[in-house]
Amino acid sequence: MVEHKTIDQKTTLWNNKIGVAFAISLIIGTNAASVFMQQQKQNTEQIEYNKGAESRRTKKAVYVSELKTEIKVLKKELQYCKDKLK
Repeated sequence: MVEHKTIDQKTTLWNNKIGVAFAISLIIGTNAASVFMQQQKQNTEQIEYNKGAESRRTKKAVYVSELKTEIKVLKKELQYCKDKLK
């Protein structure tokens, strides 16, 4: 024979199902949020690294430019010294 459940039993069963569904949703949501935050952190780190790399490239370019200017000055001084010796 089939036993009929009382309203209280049906309500308890329904509440248990909702509780389990909520717990699963909470776990999935928490995991998704963790993944999202980790991705944001990695993106921020990459942006900071790129800014630093750009800054390093700029510093190197300035340094190279200064060296080229110094080489030009030294070449002129060398030429002046050669001319003086003649």
